[in-house]
Amino acid sequence: MRPVCPLGHMTYPAPPGRGRPAGLTGPVRTGPEGKVCIIIIGNMSCGDLDHEHGTDCGAMSQPKLESFLFSCELSSKVPFYTFQGDEEEDLEHFLELRTVCIGEGAKEESNVVEVTAKNHLGKTISVPIAHLHINCLPMVSLGEFELKAPITIRLKAGTGPVTVSGLHLIASEASEADSEEEDDDEELDEEIVPIMPAKKKQKS
Repeated sequence: MRPVCPLGHMTYPAPPGRGRPAGLTGPVRTGPEGKVCIIIIGNMSCGDLDHEHGTDCGAMSQPKLESFLFSCELSSKVPFYTFQGDEEEDLEHFLELRTVCIGEGAKEESNVVEVTAKNHLGKTISVPIAHLHINCLPMVSLGEFELKAPITIRLKAGTGPVTVSGLHLIASEASEADSEEEDDDEELDEEIVPIMPAKKKQKS
């Protein structure tokens, strides 16, 4: 299998000078161990890559992604929630925040919610994501605000209650059994439908 860079892009051995592999028209980036990480590959298809570099795009195992409903409530009694995920090495846990809303019994006050997570440099930073008030803004939609564990969600100001909801995403390597099942499904889909003989026209 062709190795991949930390961002999930395919990598190829870098030619002398760590330049661009022949035939690749898009921007590239030098990855770990002198590999070249392909960011964009112009108009080239998987077939072009297979021909130029001896790869087999169809043979690459796709990561398996599972999603589960997530929700936590913040208040003056429980002002923060830390999302860790499991410690298994072959799993990656993400939190996709969707909505932040004020719960029943909230006071007429401002409620500020912030998240703490690591940026691309590995530095821990805190960012406010919602400023709520029961009279004018009781709920905020975050779209698909995705963060990698560990993450801490905190009620920075106010007494709540405030509910934060979204999806817990788990990414894992696809097993050989999963790949075989997918291949079997594709073979069933590609079965040839028998052709019915054309009806003969009746003579008038």
